[in-house]
Amino acid sequence: HAMVLWPYRMKELIPTYAVWDDHDFGPNDGNKSYRYKKESKEILEVFFPRKESKNYQLGPGVSSKLISRKMSFHFLDNRSFRDARDKKNGKHLGTKQRIWLMDNLKEDFNWLVLGGQFFGAYHQFESFAGNHPEMFRSFITELNRVNKRYVFLSGDRHLVEEMEIPSSYLGYPSYEFTVSGMQTKMFKGSLERSPNKLRVNGFDGVANYGIFKTEVGANEMKIIFQAYSINGLKFSSQRVIVK
Repeated sequence: HAMVLWPYRMKELIPTYAVWDDHDFGPNDGNKSYRYKKESKEILEVFFPRKESKNYQLGPGVSSKLISRKMSFHFLDNRSFRDARDKKNGKHLGTKQRIWLMDNLKEDFNWLVLGGQFFGAYHQFESFAGNHPEMFRSFITELNRVNKRYVFLSGDRHLVEEMEIPSSYLGYPSYEFTVSGMQTKMFKGSLERSPNKLRVNGFDGVANYGIFKTEVGANEMKIIFQAYSINGLKFSSQRVIVK
């Protein structure tokens, strides 16, 4: 379930940035109690070596920040510091990582990348909003306080889903794009079984991947999201985030 921004097989070498979810971390629905999380991190860094540079910074756990093309990408670790889903007031990202993220939201346009969904409280499976709702509300409040622009990118759900996040959350319309996966079991009918009032696009039941084309101007970020199945392009959408 690793969230990978770039395809592997290219004629020219292209940097690859990744963050994990449970099946990369270790046990299904794993959290901070996993005894081998140190070893899991070492294994991840064998497959995706990470080295800090002027535009790439490492954070707590396997989190990191990349600055590219007037945007920042914040890869968040949703396993190393995560409380069990049944813990009241449980944390999803942990205090240290939350502080690190908020301190590093410097650019106007920010992609927040997570192995599992952010706004996934509509279904019974894992998500930040569904598993730790009180911390999620606090997280959104903190994002509002920093007052930048955010787009959400996630995986885990074995399908493609595009959600439009109402301005009641962040003060402006935003989006969560969920893509997963190219090499995992798919479940036909997943979207129909879990109705979602925020959903504007999606498909399930087939291996998938997404390509994003972005353009950042002085006051806006344009996003073209192209969602593919193994049979080709399934849909394309164009979104604009205004500063």
